[in-house]
Amino acid sequence: MHTSASESDLCLLTTCADALEASALRSLLDADGIACVVQGEHHNGMLGPAMGGAIIEVRVLVAWKDLERARALLESEVETPEERAAALAAGVEEEAPPPCPVHGEVSTAVCTGCDTFLCARCDVQGSPPLCEDCQERKSAVPGPKWHRRRQLVGWLVLGMFGFGGIL
Repeated sequence: MHTSASESDLCLLTTCADALEASALRSLLDADGIACVVQGEHHNGMLGPAMGGAIIEVRVLVAWKDLERARALLESEVETPEERAAALAAGVEEEAPPPCPVHGEVSTAVCTGCDTFLCARCDVQGSPPLCEDCQERKSAVPGPKWHRRRQLVGWLVLGMFGFGGIL
């Protein structure tokens, strides 16, 4: 499958004020599956914001075949949180809640200890919901190994500071 040179030729989509704007634009295009090339981003960055913007123009180039789709993407409006809230209030269906990682069912709560999604089958206890792992960590008491370590550290500290003046 051979593409003609005219389809793969790069053409100017837009110019950007700085490398940061070009990077955001590249991410937007990449997320939509449009490959792009940014010219001058490194040179602009080396000269800094004062000199770089005046001397080096940061240009975003896309393939000729993707130009119309990229322009449409740039001209499309981004949905603000206020618009999203208004759409939800108007009855537009919201996305399904994420699944529980343990059981794979629809989540009904979120663990306040580790932000894990919990479903109805999870053993959730307490007013702020906690997953099973967080419940175990919260109720765990130090075992005998911690008691032994504390004794050892105590004797070491006593030996270094208490008996140091005698020796």
